[in-house]
Amino acid sequence: MRLLPLLAVFGLSACGGFPTGVILDPVNDSTGNTTAERTDVSPDSTDVSPDSTDVSPDSTDVSPDSTDVSPDTDVSPDPTEYDPQFNIGSGANEWWVEVHATAASVEYELADGSRHPLALQNYGAFAANDHVLTGTPMRLHATRADGAVGRSAFFNYLIDDTVSDGEPDPTDQPPTSDGNFYVSGRFLHDPCGNKVILRGVNKMNIWTDPTGSRSFAEIAQTGANVVRIVWDTTGTAAGLDAVITRALSNHLLPMVELHDATGNWSLLPSLVDYWVRSDVVAVLHKHESALLVNIGNEVGDGNVTADQFRADYTLAITRMRSAGINTPLVIDSIQWAYNINMVQANGPYLLEQDPLHNIIFSVHAYWSDVSAATIEAELSETADLNLPLIIGEFAAAGFGCGYDVDYRAIMASSQAHEIGWIAWEWGPGNSPCNNMDMTTDNSFASLHDWGLVAAVTDPNSIKNTAQPIPYLVNNGCE
Repeated sequence: MRLLPLLAVFGLSACGGFPTGVILDPVNDSTGNTTAERTDVSPDSTDVSPDSTDVSPDSTDVSPDSTDVSPDTDVSPDPTEYDPQFNIGSGANEWWVEVHATAASVEYELADGSRHPLALQNYGAFAANDHVLTGTPMRLHATRADGAVGRSAFFNYLIDDTVSDGEPDPTDQPPTSDGNFYVSGRFLHDPCGNKVILRGVNKMNIWTDPTGSRSFAEIAQTGANVVRIVWDTTGTAAGLDAVITRALSNHLLPMVELHDATGNWSLLPSLVDYWVRSDVVAVLHKHESALLVNIGNEVGDGNVTADQFRADYTLAITRMRSAGINTPLVIDSIQWAYNINMVQANGPYLLEQDPLHNIIFSVHAYWSDVSAATIEAELSETADLNLPLIIGEFAAAGFGCGYDVDYRAIMASSQAHEIGWIAWEWGPGNSPCNNMDMTTDNSFASLHDWGLVAAVTDPNSIKNTAQPIPYLVNNGCE
Protein backbone atom coordinates (compact mmCIF):
# COMPACT_ATOMS: atom_id res chain seq x y z
CA MET A 1 0.00 0.00 0.00
CA ARG A 2 1.16 3.55 -0.63
CA LEU A 3 -0.10 7.11 -0.70
CA LEU A 4 -1.32 7.79 -4.18
CA PRO A 5 -0.03 11.11 -5.56
CA LEU A 6 -2.67 11.15 -8.28
CA LEU A 7 -6.08 9.67 -8.96
CA ALA A 8 -7.29 10.35 -12.49
CA VAL A 9 -10.41 9.51 -14.44
CA PHE A 10 -10.07 9.65 -18.20
CA GLY A 11 -12.72 10.35 -20.79
CA LEU A 12 -12.76 8.61 -24.15
CA SER A 13 -10.74 11.33 -25.84
CA ALA A 14 -7.86 10.65 -23.46
CA CYS A 15 -7.19 7.04 -24.51
CA GLY A 16 -4.58 7.75 -27.14
CA GLY A 17 -1.05 8.03 -25.86
CA PHE A 18 -1.70 6.71 -22.36
CA PRO A 19 -0.39 3.42 -20.96
CA THR A 20 -2.28 0.23 -21.63
CA GLY A 21 -4.85 -0.60 -18.99
CA VAL A 22 -7.79 -2.94 -18.49
CA ILE A 23 -11.37 -2.21 -19.53
CA LEU A 24 -14.39 -3.80 -17.92
CA ASP A 25 -17.11 -4.51 -20.49
CA PRO A 26 -20.48 -5.54 -19.07
CA VAL A 27 -21.48 -9.01 -20.23
CA ASN A 28 -24.18 -11.42 -19.07
CA ASP A 29 -23.20 -14.84 -17.69
CA SER A 30 -25.37 -17.94 -17.74
CA THR A 31 -27.17 -16.89 -14.56
CA GLY A 32 -28.28 -13.57 -15.96
CA ASN A 33 -25.97 -11.59 -13.68
CA THR A 34 -23.78 -8.91 -15.12
CA THR A 35 -20.09 -9.69 -14.84
CA ALA A 36 -16.99 -7.82 -15.91
CA GLU A 37 -14.91 -8.95 -18.84
CA ARG A 38 -11.36 -7.62 -19.10
CA THR A 39 -10.30 -6.23 -22.44
CA ASP A 40 -6.93 -4.71 -23.29
CA VAL A 41 -7.13 -1.00 -24.10
CA SER A 42 -4.50 -1.37 -26.79
CA PRO A 43 -5.55 -3.77 -29.58
CA ASP A 44 -1.91 -4.37 -30.39
CA SER A 45 -0.96 -5.45 -26.90
CA THR A 46 0.27 -9.04 -26.59
CA ASP A 47 1.82 -8.86 -23.13
CA VAL A 48 -0.24 -11.57 -21.49
CA SER A 49 1.19 -13.96 -18.93
CA PRO A 50 -0.63 -17.30 -18.82
CA ASP A 51 0.49 -17.87 -15.24
CA SER A 52 -0.78 -14.64 -13.77
CA THR A 53 -4.29 -13.47 -13.03
CA ASP A 54 -5.56 -9.95 -12.87
CA VAL A 55 -8.61 -10.60 -10.72
CA SER A 56 -8.44 -9.43 -7.14
CA PRO A 57 -10.24 -11.79 -4.75
CA ASP A 58 -11.50 -8.77 -2.83
CA SER A 59 -13.16 -7.14 -5.81
CA THR A 60 -16.78 -7.72 -6.85
CA ASP A 61 -17.70 -8.30 -10.48
CA VAL A 62 -21.42 -8.92 -9.93
CA SER A 63 -23.92 -6.16 -10.49
CA PRO A 64 -27.33 -7.34 -9.24
CA ASP A 65 -29.04 -4.22 -10.52
CA SER A 66 -28.26 -5.08 -14.12
CA THR A 67 -31.00 -6.80 -16.12
CA ASP A 68 -30.56 -9.27 -18.98
CA VAL A 69 -32.51 -7.43 -21.69
CA SER A 70 -33.24 -9.12 -24.97
CA PRO A 71 -32.43 -7.05 -28.07
CA ASP A 72 -36.05 -7.51 -29.16
CA THR A 73 -37.46 -6.07 -25.94
CA ASP A 74 -38.60 -2.47 -26.15
CA VAL A 75 -37.22 -1.00 -22.97
CA SER A 76 -36.72 2.75 -22.66
CA PRO A 77 -33.69 3.69 -20.55
CA ASP A 78 -34.15 5.77 -17.46
CA PRO A 79 -33.06 9.26 -18.57
CA THR A 80 -31.60 9.93 -15.13
CA GLU A 81 -29.15 7.03 -15.26
CA TYR A 82 -26.55 5.68 -17.66
CA ASP A 83 -23.93 2.96 -17.63
CA PRO A 84 -20.36 4.20 -17.91
CA GLN A 85 -17.58 1.63 -17.91
CA PHE A 86 -14.60 2.32 -15.66
CA ASN A 87 -11.08 1.14 -16.38
CA ILE A 88 -8.32 1.21 -13.76
CA GLY A 89 -4.66 0.99 -14.76
CA SER A 90 -1.32 2.66 -14.20
CA GLY A 91 1.47 4.42 -15.99
CA ALA A 92 5.05 4.81 -14.85
CA ASN A 93 4.27 7.59 -12.41
CA GLU A 94 0.53 7.68 -11.86
CA TRP A 95 -2.65 5.76 -11.27
CA TRP A 96 -5.60 6.41 -13.50
CA VAL A 97 -9.19 5.42 -14.15
CA GLU A 98 -10.72 5.61 -17.62
CA VAL A 99 -14.42 6.31 -18.14
CA HIS A 100 -15.85 4.87 -21.36
CA ALA A 101 -18.77 7.24 -21.64
CA THR A 102 -19.20 10.98 -21.89
CA ALA A 103 -18.94 12.68 -18.51
CA ALA A 104 -19.31 16.32 -17.55
CA SER A 105 -18.10 15.70 -13.99
CA VAL A 106 -16.63 12.87 -11.94
CA GLU A 107 -16.47 12.25 -8.20
CA TYR A 108 -15.19 9.43 -6.06
CA GLU A 109 -17.10 8.38 -2.96
CA LEU A 110 -15.49 6.87 0.14
CA ALA A 111 -17.08 4.30 2.44
CA ASP A 112 -18.14 7.05 4.87
CA GLY A 113 -20.32 8.58 2.15
CA SER A 114 -18.11 11.60 1.53
CA ARG A 115 -17.65 12.62 -2.10
CA HIS A 116 -14.65 14.23 -3.67
CA PRO A 117 -14.70 15.95 -7.07
CA LEU A 118 -12.11 15.52 -9.77
CA ALA A 119 -11.34 18.40 -12.12
CA LEU A 120 -11.45 18.18 -15.91
CA GLN A 121 -7.98 18.61 -17.38
CA ASN A 122 -7.05 20.03 -20.78
CA TYR A 123 -6.06 16.55 -22.00
CA GLY A 124 -9.58 15.21 -21.48
CA ALA A 125 -9.07 13.61 -18.08
CA PHE A 126 -10.63 14.17 -14.72
CA ALA A 127 -7.93 14.25 -12.06
CA ALA A 128 -7.33 15.09 -8.41
CA ASN A 129 -4.20 15.66 -6.39
CA ASP A 130 -5.80 14.17 -3.27
CA HIS A 131 -3.77 11.57 -1.40
CA VAL A 132 -5.71 8.30 -1.46
CA LEU A 133 -4.43 5.12 0.17
CA THR A 134 -4.21 2.06 -2.00
CA GLY A 135 -6.75 -0.41 -0.61
CA THR A 136 -9.26 2.33 0.26
CA PRO A 137 -12.86 1.27 -0.44
CA MET A 138 -14.45 3.71 -2.89
CA ARG A 139 -16.76 4.00 -5.84
CA LEU A 140 -16.85 6.33 -8.81
CA HIS A 141 -19.68 8.63 -9.92
CA ALA A 142 -19.88 10.11 -13.42
CA THR A 143 -22.46 12.76 -14.39
CA ARG A 144 -23.35 13.67 -17.98
CA ALA A 145 -24.23 17.17 -19.14
CA ASP A 146 -27.93 16.18 -19.23
CA GLY A 147 -27.83 15.23 -15.56
CA ALA A 148 -27.79 11.46 -16.02
CA VAL A 149 -25.64 9.74 -13.39
CA GLY A 150 -23.64 6.52 -13.59
CA ARG A 151 -21.64 4.88 -10.85
CA SER A 152 -19.48 1.87 -10.13
CA ALA A 153 -19.82 -0.63 -7.34
CA PHE A 154 -17.60 -0.20 -4.31
CA PHE A 155 -14.13 -1.58 -4.87
CA ASN A 156 -10.76 -1.61 -3.15
CA TYR A 157 -8.56 0.89 -4.96
CA LEU A 158 -5.68 -1.19 -6.33
CA ILE A 159 -3.60 -1.27 -9.48
CA ASP A 160 -5.49 -3.00 -12.32
CA ASP A 161 -8.38 -3.74 -9.97
CA THR A 162 -11.79 -4.67 -11.39
CA VAL A 163 -14.78 -2.39 -11.06
CA SER A 164 -18.28 -3.48 -12.02
CA ASP A 165 -21.04 -1.19 -13.19
CA GLY A 166 -24.07 -0.62 -10.98
CA GLU A 167 -24.74 -1.15 -7.29
CA PRO A 168 -23.18 -3.88 -5.12
CA ASP A 169 -25.25 -6.68 -3.67
CA PRO A 170 -26.25 -5.73 -0.08
CA THR A 171 -24.76 -9.02 1.11
CA ASP A 172 -21.47 -8.20 -0.58
CA GLN A 173 -20.15 -5.28 1.45
CA PRO A 174 -17.30 -3.00 0.30
CA PRO A 175 -13.91 -4.62 0.82
CA THR A 176 -12.58 -4.18 4.35
CA SER A 177 -8.94 -5.04 3.67
CA ASP A 178 -6.58 -2.67 5.44
CA GLY A 179 -4.19 -2.82 2.50
CA ASN A 180 -0.45 -3.44 2.64
CA PHE A 181 2.65 -1.91 4.13
CA TYR A 182 3.72 0.98 1.94
CA VAL A 183 6.46 3.55 1.44
CA SER A 184 5.72 7.26 1.56
CA GLY A 185 8.66 9.59 1.15
CA ARG A 186 11.55 7.77 2.78
CA PHE A 187 9.52 5.98 5.42
CA LEU A 188 7.77 2.64 5.62
CA HIS A 189 4.22 2.67 7.02
CA ASP A 190 1.92 -0.07 8.20
CA PRO A 191 -1.54 -0.43 6.61
CA CYS A 192 -3.00 1.79 9.34
CA GLY A 193 -0.72 4.68 8.37
CA ASN A 194 1.74 4.34 11.27
CA LYS A 195 5.37 5.07 10.48
CA VAL A 196 7.56 2.00 10.98
CA ILE A 197 11.29 2.14 11.78
CA LEU A 198 12.62 -1.38 11.40
CA ARG A 199 14.68 -2.85 14.23
CA GLY A 200 15.49 -6.54 14.18
CA VAL A 201 17.77 -9.35 13.18
CA ASN A 202 18.53 -11.70 10.31
CA LYS A 203 17.91 -15.40 10.72
CA MET A 204 19.34 -18.10 8.39
CA ASN A 205 16.07 -20.02 8.40
CA ILE A 206 16.56 -22.04 5.24
CA TRP A 207 19.64 -23.72 6.74
CA THR A 208 19.29 -23.58 10.51
CA ASP A 209 15.62 -23.13 11.50
CA PRO A 210 13.30 -23.64 8.49
CA THR A 211 10.06 -22.90 10.34
CA GLY A 212 11.35 -20.35 12.86
CA SER A 213 10.12 -22.57 15.69
CA ARG A 214 13.39 -22.38 17.60
CA SER A 215 14.23 -18.73 17.09
CA PHE A 216 11.32 -16.37 16.41
CA ALA A 217 9.87 -16.35 19.92
CA GLU A 218 13.39 -15.77 21.27
CA ILE A 219 14.02 -12.94 18.81
CA ALA A 220 10.72 -11.35 19.84
CA GLN A 221 12.02 -11.08 23.41
CA THR A 222 14.45 -8.39 22.24
CA GLY A 223 11.50 -6.22 21.23
CA ALA A 224 12.38 -6.60 17.54
CA ASN A 225 9.65 -5.67 15.06
CA VAL A 226 11.18 -7.36 11.98
CA VAL A 227 13.00 -10.54 11.07
CA ARG A 228 14.82 -10.90 7.79
CA ILE A 229 14.25 -14.48 6.71
CA VAL A 230 17.12 -16.02 4.77
CA TRP A 231 15.59 -18.25 2.09
CA ASP A 232 16.61 -19.65 -1.27
CA THR A 233 15.04 -21.10 -4.40
CA THR A 234 15.16 -24.65 -3.03
CA GLY A 235 12.59 -23.67 -0.42
CA THR A 236 9.06 -24.88 -1.08
CA ALA A 237 6.03 -22.62 -1.17
CA ALA A 238 4.61 -24.54 1.78
CA GLY A 239 7.80 -23.98 3.75
CA LEU A 240 7.73 -20.29 2.88
CA ASP A 241 4.14 -20.06 4.08
CA ALA A 242 5.04 -21.75 7.37
CA VAL A 243 8.01 -19.53 8.20
CA ILE A 244 6.12 -16.33 7.32
CA THR A 245 3.17 -17.44 9.44
CA ARG A 246 5.47 -18.14 12.39
CA ALA A 247 7.05 -14.69 12.15
CA LEU A 248 3.68 -12.97 12.12
CA SER A 249 2.46 -15.00 15.09
CA ASN A 250 5.36 -13.46 17.04
CA HIS A 251 4.49 -9.92 15.85
CA LEU A 252 7.59 -9.84 13.66
CA LEU A 253 7.26 -8.30 10.22
CA PRO A 254 8.72 -10.90 7.85
CA MET A 255 11.19 -9.73 5.23
CA VAL A 256 11.98 -12.70 3.00
CA GLU A 257 15.11 -12.71 0.84
CA LEU A 258 16.63 -15.16 -1.65
CA HIS A 259 20.30 -15.96 -1.06
CA ASP A 260 21.14 -17.85 -4.27
CA ALA A 261 22.62 -14.94 -6.25
CA THR A 262 24.94 -13.49 -3.61
CA GLY A 263 27.66 -11.67 -5.53
CA ASN A 264 26.42 -13.01 -8.90
CA TRP A 265 24.59 -10.52 -11.06
CA SER A 266 23.75 -13.04 -13.80
CA LEU A 267 21.47 -14.97 -11.43
CA LEU A 268 19.08 -12.07 -10.70
CA PRO A 269 16.52 -13.27 -13.29
CA SER A 270 16.43 -16.72 -11.68
CA LEU A 271 15.41 -15.13 -8.38
CA VAL A 272 12.51 -13.37 -10.07
CA ASP A 273 11.55 -16.68 -11.70
CA TYR A 274 11.06 -18.07 -8.19
CA TRP A 275 9.06 -15.08 -6.93
CA VAL A 276 6.64 -15.18 -9.87
CA ARG A 277 5.96 -18.92 -9.66
CA SER A 278 2.23 -19.40 -9.21
CA ASP A 279 2.58 -21.34 -5.94
CA VAL A 280 4.94 -18.73 -4.49
CA VAL A 281 2.73 -15.85 -5.63
CA ALA A 282 -0.18 -17.53 -3.85
CA VAL A 283 1.80 -17.47 -0.59
CA LEU A 284 2.78 -13.83 -1.09
CA HIS A 285 -0.84 -12.92 -1.76
CA LYS A 286 -1.94 -14.74 1.39
CA HIS A 287 0.41 -12.64 3.52
CA GLU A 288 0.75 -9.47 1.45
CA SER A 289 -0.88 -7.21 4.05
CA ALA A 290 2.18 -7.75 6.32
CA LEU A 291 5.18 -8.75 4.25
CA LEU A 292 8.35 -7.32 2.72
CA VAL A 293 10.01 -9.06 -0.24
CA ASN A 294 13.78 -8.60 -0.55
CA ILE A 295 14.27 -9.60 -4.19
CA GLY A 296 17.79 -10.93 -3.72
CA ASN A 297 20.58 -10.90 -1.18
CA GLU A 298 23.70 -8.96 -2.20
CA VAL A 299 23.19 -9.60 -5.91
CA GLY A 300 26.26 -8.55 -7.89
CA ASP A 301 29.89 -7.72 -7.20
CA GLY A 302 31.69 -4.42 -7.70
CA ASN A 303 31.70 -4.73 -11.49
CA VAL A 304 27.98 -4.06 -11.91
CA THR A 305 27.43 -0.74 -13.70
CA ALA A 306 24.77 1.84 -12.97
CA ASP A 307 23.11 1.06 -16.30
CA GLN A 308 22.92 -2.63 -15.41
CA PHE A 309 21.59 -1.85 -11.96
CA ARG A 310 18.85 0.34 -13.42
CA ALA A 311 17.87 -1.87 -16.35
CA ASP A 312 17.90 -5.25 -14.63
CA TYR A 313 16.09 -4.15 -11.49
CA THR A 314 13.54 -2.29 -13.63
CA LEU A 315 12.82 -5.59 -15.36
CA ALA A 316 12.63 -7.40 -12.01
CA ILE A 317 10.17 -4.82 -10.65
CA THR A 318 8.04 -5.02 -13.79
CA ARG A 319 7.88 -8.81 -13.73
CA MET A 320 6.98 -8.96 -10.05
CA ARG A 321 4.32 -6.25 -10.23
CA SER A 322 2.87 -7.89 -13.35
CA ALA A 323 2.58 -11.13 -11.37
CA GLY A 324 0.44 -9.30 -8.82
CA ILE A 325 3.07 -8.92 -6.08
CA ASN A 326 2.08 -5.66 -4.38
CA THR A 327 4.21 -5.77 -1.24
CA PRO A 328 7.08 -3.36 -0.68
CA LEU A 329 10.10 -4.66 -2.63
CA VAL A 330 13.51 -4.39 -1.01
CA ILE A 331 16.48 -3.92 -3.36
CA ASP A 332 20.04 -4.53 -2.16
CA SER A 333 22.84 -2.39 -3.52
CA ILE A 334 25.69 -3.90 -5.53
CA GLN A 335 29.14 -5.05 -4.39
CA TRP A 336 27.60 -7.48 -1.94
CA ALA A 337 25.25 -4.62 -0.96
CA TYR A 338 28.22 -2.72 0.48
CA ASN A 339 28.00 0.21 -1.97
CA ILE A 340 25.71 2.92 -0.62
CA ASN A 341 26.65 5.29 -3.45
CA MET A 342 24.91 3.12 -6.05
CA VAL A 343 21.51 3.36 -4.37
CA GLN A 344 21.96 7.03 -3.54
CA ALA A 345 22.59 7.79 -7.23
CA ASN A 346 20.11 5.37 -8.81
CA GLY A 347 17.47 4.69 -6.19
CA PRO A 348 15.26 7.63 -7.23
CA TYR A 349 15.21 6.32 -10.80
CA LEU A 350 14.10 2.84 -9.73
CA LEU A 351 11.39 4.28 -7.49
CA GLU A 352 9.91 5.91 -10.58
CA GLN A 353 9.87 2.59 -12.44
CA ASP A 354 7.62 1.00 -9.85
CA PRO A 355 3.94 1.79 -10.51
CA LEU A 356 3.34 1.45 -6.77
CA HIS A 357 6.37 3.55 -5.75
CA ASN A 358 6.77 0.93 -3.06
CA ILE A 359 10.52 0.27 -2.95
CA ILE A 360 13.02 0.19 -0.08
CA PHE A 361 16.76 0.14 -0.70
CA SER A 362 19.18 -1.78 1.46
CA VAL A 363 22.89 -1.65 2.15
CA HIS A 364 24.95 -4.11 4.15
CA ALA A 365 27.20 -2.02 6.33
CA TYR A 366 30.25 -4.23 6.73
CA TRP A 367 32.17 -0.99 6.56
CA SER A 368 35.54 -2.07 7.93
CA ASP A 369 37.72 0.72 9.31
CA VAL A 370 35.17 3.38 8.31
CA SER A 371 34.99 6.24 10.79
CA ALA A 372 31.89 7.25 12.72
CA ALA A 373 32.06 10.64 10.96
CA THR A 374 31.90 8.99 7.53
CA ILE A 375 29.04 6.74 8.59
CA GLU A 376 27.13 9.76 9.85
CA ALA A 377 27.82 11.68 6.64
CA GLU A 378 26.57 8.86 4.41
CA LEU A 379 23.38 8.24 6.37
CA SER A 380 22.71 11.96 6.68
CA GLU A 381 23.14 12.34 2.92
CA THR A 382 20.71 9.49 2.30
CA ALA A 383 18.12 11.06 4.60
CA ASP A 384 18.54 14.40 2.83
CA LEU A 385 17.87 12.63 -0.48
CA ASN A 386 14.54 11.43 0.97
CA LEU A 387 15.55 7.92 -0.08
CA PRO A 388 13.84 4.97 1.63
CA LEU A 389 16.85 3.07 2.97
CA ILE A 390 17.54 0.42 5.57
CA ILE A 391 20.72 -1.20 6.85
CA GLY A 392 19.79 -4.75 5.87
CA GLU A 393 22.85 -6.32 7.50
CA PHE A 394 25.70 -5.28 9.78
CA ALA A 395 27.79 -6.77 12.55
CA ALA A 396 30.81 -5.94 14.65
CA ALA A 397 32.92 -7.99 12.23
CA GLY A 398 33.55 -7.12 8.63
CA PHE A 399 34.21 -9.33 5.62
CA GLY A 400 37.56 -10.43 7.07
CA CYS A 401 35.94 -11.56 10.35
CA GLY A 402 37.89 -8.98 12.38
CA TYR A 403 36.17 -6.65 14.81
CA ASP A 404 36.69 -3.62 12.60
CA VAL A 405 33.15 -2.29 12.03
CA ASP A 406 31.94 0.60 14.18
CA TYR A 407 28.53 -0.99 14.62
CA ARG A 408 27.61 1.32 17.49
CA ALA A 409 28.11 4.32 15.21
CA ILE A 410 25.86 2.64 12.63
CA MET A 411 23.17 2.18 15.27
CA ALA A 412 23.55 5.73 16.59
CA SER A 413 23.39 7.43 13.20
CA SER A 414 20.49 5.21 12.12
CA GLN A 415 18.59 6.21 15.23
CA ALA A 416 19.33 9.89 14.67
CA HIS A 417 18.02 9.73 11.08
CA GLU A 418 15.19 7.23 11.65
CA ILE A 419 16.76 4.62 9.41
CA GLY A 420 15.83 0.98 9.94
CA TRP A 421 18.43 -1.70 10.62
CA ILE A 422 18.60 -5.48 10.84
CA ALA A 423 21.63 -7.05 12.52
CA TRP A 424 23.44 -10.09 11.09
CA GLU A 425 22.86 -12.70 12.44
CA TRP A 426 20.91 -14.33 15.27
CA GLY A 427 22.99 -17.50 15.06
CA PRO A 428 24.36 -19.99 15.52
CA GLY A 429 25.80 -21.18 12.21
CA ASN A 430 27.97 -18.42 10.76
CA SER A 431 31.14 -19.72 9.16
CA PRO A 432 33.95 -18.81 8.94
CA CYS A 433 32.99 -15.66 10.87
CA ASN A 434 31.34 -17.34 13.84
CA ASN A 435 31.85 -14.10 15.78
CA MET A 436 28.88 -12.81 13.79
CA ASP A 437 26.62 -15.19 15.77
CA MET A 438 24.58 -13.12 18.21
CA THR A 439 23.54 -16.22 20.19
CA THR A 440 25.10 -19.61 20.81
CA ASP A 441 21.92 -21.70 20.78
CA ASN A 442 19.09 -19.54 19.33
CA SER A 443 17.96 -18.44 22.78
CA PHE A 444 17.57 -14.90 24.07
CA ALA A 445 19.49 -15.97 27.18
CA SER A 446 22.56 -16.87 25.11
CA LEU A 447 22.98 -13.39 23.58
CA HIS A 448 26.61 -12.42 24.08
CA ASP A 449 29.36 -10.06 23.04
CA TRP A 450 28.37 -7.53 20.36
CA GLY A 451 25.05 -9.37 19.89
CA LEU A 452 24.01 -8.59 23.45
CA VAL A 453 25.06 -4.97 22.98
CA ALA A 454 23.13 -4.53 19.72
CA ALA A 455 20.05 -6.36 20.94
CA VAL A 456 19.77 -5.22 24.56
CA THR A 457 22.32 -3.06 26.31
CA ASP A 458 23.35 -0.21 24.00
CA PRO A 459 21.24 2.98 24.23
CA ASN A 460 20.48 2.47 20.53
CA SER A 461 19.84 -1.27 20.80
CA ILE A 462 16.75 -3.08 19.59
CA LYS A 463 15.44 -3.24 23.16
CA ASN A 464 15.84 0.50 23.65
CA THR A 465 14.65 1.82 20.29
CA ALA A 466 12.30 -0.66 18.59
CA GLN A 467 8.62 0.19 18.52
CA PRO A 468 5.93 -2.48 18.09
CA ILE A 469 4.07 -2.29 14.81
CA PRO A 470 0.42 -1.50 15.67
CA TYR A 471 -1.00 -3.40 12.70
CA LEU A 472 0.74 -6.60 13.81
CA VAL A 473 0.01 -6.21 17.51
CA ASN A 474 -3.66 -5.37 16.96
CA ASN A 475 -4.11 -7.77 14.05
CA GLY A 476 -5.44 -4.93 11.95
CA CYS A 477 -6.33 -1.27 12.22
CA GLU A 478 -8.42 -0.14 15.17
